Amino acid sequence: MYYSKPVFKEFDLSVPTSFADLTDIADKLVAAGKVPFHQMNIIFEFVWFQALLMGYAPDVYDKLSKGEAKYTDEAVVTVANKWSEMIGKKYYIDPGSTTDPQTLLKTGEVAMIYMGTFFTGQLNSLNLVSGTDYGVFLFPNMNPDVARPQMALETGPLLVGKGSEHETAALDYSSWWMGTDAQEAWAKSRATSRSTPRCRAMTPRWRRSSRTSPTRRWTSRCTRATWRRRPTRSTRSPPRCSASSSPTAATRCPGCRRSRRRPTRTGLRTDGRSPGPRGPGDHHRPAGNDGRGGPRP
Repeated sequence: MYYSKPVFKEFDLSVPTSFADLTDIADKLVAAGKVPFHQMNIIFEFVWFQALLMGYAPDVYDKLSKGEAKYTDEAVVTVANKWSEMIGKKYYIDPGSTTDPQTLLKTGEVAMIYMGTFFTGQLNSLNLVSGTDYGVFLFPNMNPDVARPQMALETGPLLVGKGSEHETAALDYSSWWMGTDAQEAWAKSRATSRSTPRCRAMTPRWRRSSRTSPTRRWTSRCTRATWRRRPTRSTRSPPRCSASSSPTAATRCPGCRRSRRRPTRTGLRTDGRSPGPRGPGDHHRPAGNDGRGGPRP
């Protein structure tokens, strides 16, 4: 569950640890004229029913997904009635709303949004900062007797028709898509998890600040190499990969066995004179498109 930290601070609310706490928060917000929850109206409408049923009777949820339980079973009906009750109490946003959920959370029009981790990328697009503008917590179980937190993991297979016209090309594309390069690019662009354990999303490793230069963030795709901070009196030179003990222009990174180029203040110099374009060789690169930590297009 994503929640607006400014809204929680305004109404002196704490992160709920039980479903009763969650509904108490919702009641306080409704009384104050605030909308507690967002609920999709064109896609993912089912997630609230899913979360409630998982947290009320996880065994029934599992059977229902396999066709071994019915929607008329007692546990399913109980959850459906609870969901209907929450709708009747005005816990959710107007289903006719056409405003993007990330905008609603930013403006405080809704206090909480139950969404997949891909939502982080949408919040990043609005320059919202985790821990300052928003936070997250596990959805509390509706049934307190269910001890373990319940969470849904959405997955899907890539299927190729046997004997289809472009079967070989489709299989080749699937192999590339599930490879390290494609998944790193996907995870990085969407600020979400990757589907193969062989790669790691590019994440900030360290931050440097000084009185004479703005804060800069540097990232690495390498799963083994780590950044090493230069002396604090240096304000112009970025860090080096610990795989290299000399400030040469290029070396081999032991984490991914790919060539890296030495970062500079203005970007990666590929010809010794000016920053070059992004490409596979731009392996260890500053987070920003201009080498100063600014946002990418």
